[in-house]
Amino acid sequence: GFSVPRTHGAPEGGGEGGAPFAPFVLLGAGALLVAVVGILPMPRDGAALGSLARDPVEAAQAAIDWVRGLADVVVLATHGGVSADVDLVRNTTGADVVLGGHDHRLLEAPLWIEDCGGTLALARGCVPRRVPVVHSGAYGKYLGVLELRLDTASALRGAAADRRDGLEVAAARYEAVPVSSAVEETPWVSALLAERSVDELSDLPEAFAPTHLARFAPNRADSPLGNWVASAVLHATGAKFSILNTSTLRADVPDGLVDRGALVRAVPFDDVVVEAWVTTDELARALERASAVEDGACESRVQIAGARLFLDCEARAQSWLRGADGRCLAGACGAEPGELHAIATTEYVLEGSNGVFGGARLARGASRGRLQTALVEHVRRQGSCAAEARATCTVLVEERLEQRCAEPGKELACAPEARRARAAALCAALPCLDATAGAASDGRIAIARGG
Repeated sequence: GFSVPRTHGAPEGGGEGGAPFAPFVLLGAGALLVAVVGILPMPRDGAALGSLARDPVEAAQAAIDWVRGLADVVVLATHGGVSADVDLVRNTTGADVVLGGHDHRLLEAPLWIEDCGGTLALARGCVPRRVPVVHSGAYGKYLGVLELRLDTASALRGAAADRRDGLEVAAARYEAVPVSSAVEETPWVSALLAERSVDELSDLPEAFAPTHLARFAPNRADSPLGNWVASAVLHATGAKFSILNTSTLRADVPDGLVDRGALVRAVPFDDVVVEAWVTTDELARALERASAVEDGACESRVQIAGARLFLDCEARAQSWLRGADGRCLAGACGAEPGELHAIATTEYVLEGSNGVFGGARLARGASRGRLQTALVEHVRRQGSCAAEARATCTVLVEERLEQRCAEPGKELACAPEARRARAAALCAALPCLDATAGAASDGRIAIARGG
């Protein structure tokens, strides 16, 4: 994703001229002026977002036309995916570079696409130019570095140059730099993170985890964290089962004292939990998208609760989904065609093109609040830990209380006995997030190991 705003929102009554988003930003790069235009894909229901959405191609062209006379270079920062970027370039004219995202692909070299396609040359009198498109993967694994060699439009295209173009891209070199501990820290980034960091000793914990809740399972099926989050979504609704993208999970929940920040880092998206009605056929099509082959092994792209799932990457038609009662819901187990099933999921999974339903128009039911709220409420449903885990918890809380005793303005009983008693009482009441028991470890997804 990108922090630059989208161009195609035409909201009702927000911001200057009724728009809460600026269509572009102008940035200085040495002696150059660079215009960055933000593009998002067309939402399924712009009115639901409080805005009236314009077609991305139409809005992008309008923004490009506006900035071409102001800036030396026009950059489109998009979040529609590679195929959408290709269509965008072919159906517009005047952009110099596309920095894309959304479908988590890493392009190892720029994808050069000609703009001014179809009837655009006749309609606008433009001449096709090659525009580099780059995508740098996902999850902060790579830093994309794009070096451009620029020249004047007239030098590159002579009489065919558009007089509104300042500079054009003559050549591009791209590198995807892996991000790891070996990468040297950038001082201004470190300072920015320090300003926004949360002191984890300043608040008492929400729960205690005897062992960490892993986001990935060794067998690439259901993970402890995935099972726990899917259960939270299911409990927030009246549905029979829940289904989420595995990509919803972004970090393990570490063992020990679990604060709100740990939950947010594990599931950073404050999406909306929704109910939906899905037919047997729609579930069967979702099964085809529910698995993928990564690094030569079959893995699940989903996490579920209230059901059992079998996945076969080599023969996807053999995959199936059964309810908690064993009844076949979809796939090779012999499901009843045309049956409707109430499911729990999130808006992103239900409506996003990258979700397991592939952006299909499903029958949406009631909204059940924010995902973060569902997680906190699910924490509070958990019972307390066993005696051994409570003892470990007591030691950790006592250490935290001791640190807080030294802070000015903290009115705590700081005698060792008082700290220990308070810590023991807190740990007896804290919910227990146990990755080795109950819903977090029940093996809901099986994968054919030949796949």
